[in-house]
Amino acid sequence: MSRHLSPSKRCGILRSPGVLSTIHVVGLRDVPKKRTNWLWGKTNWEGLQDALRHTPWNSILTGDMDTHVGSFTSTIHSLQRMYVPTHTFTVKPLNRPWFGYDCRVAADEKSRAWRWFRRQTTHNNKQRHKEACVNMQRVQRVAQQRWQDELKFKLSGRSVGSNSWWTALKEQQGFAPDDHILPLIKLTVQ
Repeated sequence: MSRHLSPSKRCGILRSPGVLSTIHVVGLRDVPKKRTNWLWGKTNWEGLQDALRHTPWNSILTGDMDTHVGSFTSTIHSLQRMYVPTHTFTVKPLNRPWFGYDCRVAADEKSRAWRWFRRQTTHNNKQRHKEACVNMQRVQRVAQQRWQDELKFKLSGRSVGSNSWWTALKEQQGFAPDDHILPLIKLTVQ
């Protein structure tokens, strides 16, 4: 945003001469976030089943229903961490909602191929970069199609309320799900 005033014009209520000024406002950027990708295809299913069979459920599920749910969830989650491998990757805040782990791997490979080609402009490096670009486009198309199909499936259900409809619409337009305007009044916590 820029605002320019010539020195001969008067502005404001003080009738002072205008000041030539330029104001540059940089948009607020969020910090990159870490996401965990559960690799369900590499799960040790036999070990998980064996651990579930030998879990002492009678000693874990004690107390009222809320305690049951909490202890059951924590037990399942701890077993999941033991038997399902994970991969953590960084998500940049300006990434599109469909830009997941596969897209990040393809983008990193394309960047690596470009750096190799820039250092040494050989035919092999050029071919490697060209293949990485084609792979990146293919991975992006698949990711976009998968995201659109999931969105259509989510919005085609009978129990879709207006809140989930508008949230999905905002996601499709590129807004983050946690984008919101804070209230102007100060809320008191009691």
